[in-house]
Amino acid sequence: MTSRKHLQESWRHSSGFLNDDANKYAFTNISTLKLHKLKLNITNPPHSHTVSYCLGVLTRRCPELQSLKYYGCDEDDDGVDDIGGNKLPLYDRFYRTAFLQQPWVFKRLSSLFFPATYIKDEDMAAILRQMTMLKQLTISELLFIFSDPADDLDDFGQLSIRELLADKQMTLKNGHMVQETRFRRLCETIEEITFDVYGFKADGIMQTILSNCPCLKRLTGPRITVTEIVNGAEWVSTELTDLNIYLKADVDQETPEGMEKQRIVFRQLGKLTRLRSLDLVAQRCNTDGRTQTLDLTLRASLDEQANLKNLEKLAFKSDASQRMQLEDATWIVNNWPKLKELQGSMNNSVVCDSIVAVLRSRGSLSFRL
Repeated sequence: MTSRKHLQESWRHSSGFLNDDANKYAFTNISTLKLHKLKLNITNPPHSHTVSYCLGVLTRRCPELQSLKYYGCDEDDDGVDDIGGNKLPLYDRFYRTAFLQQPWVFKRLSSLFFPATYIKDEDMAAILRQMTMLKQLTISELLFIFSDPADDLDDFGQLSIRELLADKQMTLKNGHMVQETRFRRLCETIEEITFDVYGFKADGIMQTILSNCPCLKRLTGPRITVTEIVNGAEWVSTELTDLNIYLKADVDQETPEGMEKQRIVFRQLGKLTRLRSLDLVAQRCNTDGRTQTLDLTLRASLDEQANLKNLEKLAFKSDASQRMQLEDATWIVNNWPKLKELQGSMNNSVVCDSIVAVLRSRGSLSFRL
């Protein structure tokens, strides 16, 4: 690992560090970099030398980087004036300094964690377009706490999805950026995705991921609807162990057509036989009023999930319309032998008491209803 002394020496001579085109300050031994709300004391800096810019330069000086975690810095909420007098958010400076300059230097980069800062969809897409492999991607769980959904601050959106599926990537050859065919698409290498838990601009994204990412093991994301699943392709993410989503019931669950659509959805879930944790109403995902997922009942084809023998945790919190009955709880206890935790809401206190009695019969099962 590069020593702290080496880093401190580089910052001490910051003028050379920030403007070194000959890569004198290259930290070739750094494979993992975590930047967490750092404060830098920059005395009389040039116009562009903000903290975000300096951290971007530092990142770019690590060509062997495999994993980056960036949590923003204290300046990121302020913004500075661009040359044209327009306000440029400072978080843009980090991403554009680190990743959107040529040539692309990160040949081994495969894990990106941006859990508490902003990134535009177009910038995320530009980064993905140049990556050779992607294993882990975490983007902005806090993005929409402080922003209006109408703002141009997309989280993981359609442009990024397009690059995830693309069979071409941009590479530098003879001083020019050219398109080359990927050995493997990014969607074929990704193992973990966490993004946009508030669900803005989420139409079709979850269905696209689940039907195109065969190596995916952990997925936390926004809303997916019954209609999207029924009208979409078969899921290929059969390696999933953790799935945290808002599965929205956008059909009439009492009609024959609605019940058949429920069966199709439960059949898709039933193929995820490696699942250990399943949250059908992931926290903070819903932004469009009433929260309602599918009823976990045998009448709604719960038995299509009989093969989830590895399931340890099931959650459907915030769905106050859940109509689970005693027979359904009994089926769960008998068919999911490894289930240790169940969290949810019930709409009938009398039935709830009976269900609690059934769940209590398995001493190892923790529940909160």
